Amino acid sequence: MVNELTHTDADYRAYGRAWEPFMRTVTDYTMLRRAPLQSLITLCENTLRLDVPGAFVEAGVWRGGAGFVMAETLRRAGEADRKVWMFDSFEGLPAPTEVDGGRAQAYIRDTTSPWYQDNCRADYDDVVAAAQRLGFTEQTRIIKGWFDITVPAHAAAIGPIAVLRIDCDWYDPVLTCLNTLFDQVSEGGIVIIDDYFYYAGAAVAVHEFVGRRRAPYRIETVLSDGDGRAYNEGAFLRKTADPDQHREERVPTIGRFTTRPTQSEVSVANLPLTHTMSEVRP
Repeated sequence: MVNELTHTDADYRAYGRAWEPFMRTVTDYTMLRRAPLQSLITLCENTLRLDVPGAFVEAGVWRGGAGFVMAETLRRAGEADRKVWMFDSFEGLPAPTEVDGGRAQAYIRDTTSPWYQDNCRADYDDVVAAAQRLGFTEQTRIIKGWFDITVPAHAAAIGPIAVLRIDCDWYDPVLTCLNTLFDQVSEGGIVIIDDYFYYAGAAVAVHEFVGRRRAPYRIETVLSDGDGRAYNEGAFLRKTADPDQHREERVPTIGRFTTRPTQSEVSVANLPLTHTMSEVRP
């Protein structure tokens, strides 16, 4: 499902059994559908299996769901020393600019859309409380404020990065995160750009940044499905001096870093997954 890096249908069934109970726990904390969440798990596991050093970092947290999935991946892997840094304004999205495109302008006008979610606004204290309920207080660092201020202020404390997940929609914040944190991504690390296929500004920021460096990074696709059709859910690249090195790399389905399902989890996995944000983006 993620090019040559991860998922066959069998992989998805295995991840469903192993992760279904936790996925149900965090479903109200994320707008991500199952495919990008499962891809996030396997990408995180892949960096751990390859011993890529560094923290996991997310820019654009909303209610914390994706960050909690990253923290759970570390917990299941026994990686207690690694942290998940979670950055968000907790004031909603800034206004898009012209480069972000017509879809971004349509988003801010359609306040009745189920994707609007009060302009992606979430309460900082609610996210901190959710992390505490899930047992992630020690594993996470939740940072409030606009990225152009908070990300540079904490970059040194973050140190090396194994996975950088950028989910901040517009050109300016995406480019801010790349400019500030990309050099801290370790060799073999993963950079995920959630809105690469959805908002023009996110794609422009990625291509400008990579193009200025004349870097041959491959943009990989995270596929998803909805209404019986496949579509591009997100994108990622691996930071490596040899982009062809990992082209045949496949993440093990049930291996060192994925907990084998219990019988009760298998039974739960056969139930339909409900999700408050289940429909496909228009």
